[in-house]
Amino acid sequence: MDDHPGGDEVLLSATGKDATNDFEDVGHSDSAREMMEKYYIGEIDSSTVPLKRTYVPPQQALLNISWAS
Repeated sequence: MDDHPGGDEVLLSATGKDATNDFEDVGHSDSAREMMEKYYIGEIDSSTVPLKRTYVPPQQALLNISWAS
């Protein structure tokens, strides 16, 4: 991910979904397409992907700092 010219954020934003359109919309070079073959994992069966995310991240505890004089 460190070597990706678009940065790791674009890769992470496509994680867990079909990123075909994201990949095609950018207009990757032929060398990028060849490189993609090395990292290509497979197809996603869209019928198995839930419509809504069921994971709810835990709330972070509030930081309570008291400044004593």
